[in-house]
Amino acid sequence: MLDSISFIVYNAGAPQGSKRHVGNGRMIESSKRVKPFRSAVEQVAIDAIPVNWDLGREFNVRVDFHFKRPKSHLTSKSTLKPNAPLYPTSRAVGDLDKLQRALLDSLIGYAWYDDSQVIGITACKRYADQDQTIITIDYV
Repeated sequence: MLDSISFIVYNAGAPQGSKRHVGNGRMIESSKRVKPFRSAVEQVAIDAIPVNWDLGREFNVRVDFHFKRPKSHLTSKSTLKPNAPLYPTSRAVGDLDKLQRALLDSLIGYAWYDDSQVIGITACKRYADQDQTIITIDYV
C-alpha cells in the first residue's frame, strides 16, 4: 500500500471563505471560482487516489498553488519588470488559508473522511508559467 500520493490539478485554486446571504436563509459562496476549483480537484482525486487508500488515517499535506503571472508584470520582451512582485499577494489571488480551506474541503470523501484528520499542512502560492495546484498527501 502507498504511504504517499501526489497529483496535479490544472487550476490555480480559489479562496473559500466568505459567503453572502441570498434570502430565505440561503448562503452562497462569494467567489465564483470556488465551485470549478473544487470540481477539478475532485475529478483528479478520483483518478489519482488508489482504491485501497485508507481514509481513516491522519495526514500531512503539502500544496503549492501556482498562478500564471499577469502580463502586466512583464516587459514587451517577456522579461520580468524590475518592480514586479515575486509572489502573488493580490486580493484577486486570495488568502493562503482560504485557498487551503477550499482544497481540504474538496478532498472530503476522496482522501479522508473529514479534513480534521489533516494534522499538518505546508502550503505556498507562487507565480508560474501556468495555473496549477500540486498536492502531496502523506500518511502520518
